[in-house]
Amino acid sequence: MQTHLHERNPNVTPARVVSGSPLLTGICFYADAEHLEKRLLQPERLEEILSNVLGRRREHIAELNKRAAETELRLKRLYDAIEAGMPT
Repeated sequence: MQTHLHERNPNVTPARVVSGSPLLTGICFYADAEHLEKRLLQPERLEEILSNVLGRRREHIAELNKRAAETELRLKRLYDAIEAGMPT
């Protein structure tokens, strides 16, 4: 633990390295704002990214709906068992 704290000390390691992404630190440098705009913010690329996000959201919502339906079924069975006086 002490070694970890020492390595993250701003006096030992510059803050930009401590707070930066460990995968790209020292490899990727920000040079030109227009470059990022041209490469990353292209309509086709944004459409692809948003499509992937929406697809994952739809899958997540479908999974939650499935769990809700299963839970409702279990509750119905429990209520039916209680009403019938049967042990659960």
